Amino acid sequence: MKISLRARLAGYWIVGGLYLAVLLGLTVFMALPALQGVERSLAPLHDVFSEIEERQRLVLSDIALLDSLLKRPGLPPHPVPNSGDRSHRAPASLLPCYSSELSVDAARRLAVVEDGLAGLESAVNEAMATYELGDVAGARAALARIRDAEDGVQQGFTQAMVVALNTRRTGHGW
Repeated sequence: MKISLRARLAGYWIVGGLYLAVLLGLTVFMALPALQGVERSLAPLHDVFSEIEERQRLVLSDIALLDSLLKRPGLPPHPVPNSGDRSHRAPASLLPCYSSELSVDAARRLAVVEDGLAGLESAVNEAMATYELGDVAGARAALARIRDAEDGVQQGFTQAMVVALNTRRTGHGW
């Protein structure tokens, strides 16, 4: 029995396609647990980074509020919406929960970032109080110092993320 060239080529295509499908399926099946392990090992970093980013977002919104109040013309100073201590809005630190899963250097750097954010929160609260007491010039000077410190905290956070990700990667052998 003679098989035509066209049928033979179609058979080769079908067998080759099935082979590739099985090969791809096995690769995915074997790689999936490893990828899930990577995801689980990065979960603490994600949680800590997200918590710090949320805290940073709240501080930046307070800085923007103070900036907008200082740009308003006229005296006396306008009342500050939601005045009072704003630090209660900051999420609780997750760093103590996960510090054992981070390298010592990464945990130290992230703790410095959290301390920097706490300092910014205090400085913003003090500047808001200064503004409410009518010392607009003092509030402007405080805002300038806050902006300088904000840049340092952001740079520290970026460096801490790089260190944390690199030490997690090398510490777990992937």
